[in-house]
Amino acid sequence: MNRRLALFRLAAIPCTLGYAGISHAQSIEVPGIPDPPPAPAAPRDGYTQENAVPAPAADTPAQAIAPAASGMDEFLFKALSLIGVRYRPGGISPETGFDCSGYICYLYRSVFSMDLPRTADGIGRRGMAVKRDDMQPGDLVFFNTMHRPFTHVGIYLGDGQFIHSPSSGGLVRTESLNERYWVKRWNGARRISPT
Repeated sequence: MNRRLALFRLAAIPCTLGYAGISHAQSIEVPGIPDPPPAPAAPRDGYTQENAVPAPAADTPAQAIAPAASGMDEFLFKALSLIGVRYRPGGISPETGFDCSGYICYLYRSVFSMDLPRTADGIGRRGMAVKRDDMQPGDLVFFNTMHRPFTHVGIYLGDGQFIHSPSSGGLVRTESLNERYWVKRWNGARRISPT
C-alpha cells in the first residue's frame, strides 16, 4: 500500500478523523512503491447522466492537468487536516470557520499560492470539466443545493468520497457521493491546474 492509498482508505471513514488522526495519516508512507493503475470504473448506484448539468467551458485547455499534479498530496492532506472546522457563512479561515467556497479558496491559496473566485459558481467556471468516471483525488465536485447549479463545492478524495464544508451548524467532513442527497444534486466535476 502506498501513501496515496493509505490516505484515501482513512478518508473513506466519514467523520472519524480528527486532528490526531490526520497527524497519524500524514506519517503513512511506503517509499519506492508506485501508485497502482486506475481500477475499472464501477457503476454508481443511483447516478444517472440526467443528474449532471453541463459544466461551464474551461478557461483554456492549458488548465487541464495530469491527475497527480505537483503538490496534490499536500493539498489533500491539508484538506483532511481541517476536518472538524465549523461552517461559517462567508468564512475563509480555520480560525473563524469556512463556507464551502471559502474552504476551497483557502486550500488553493495556502498550498498553491493561487487565488480562485470566491463563490462555488465562480470556481465552477475555472479549469476543465471531468467525467464522473474519470475523477481523480483533488478534483472539485459541484452540486445544486439552492435550486440553481453550482451552488456547493467539495473536493473528491477517491473511493466515492469527498470532503467539504457543509451548511450552517455543520463541520468540515467527508461524505459519500453515493448518498441519495448528493446524487440528486450532482452537477459535475472540474479539474483546476495549481500552476
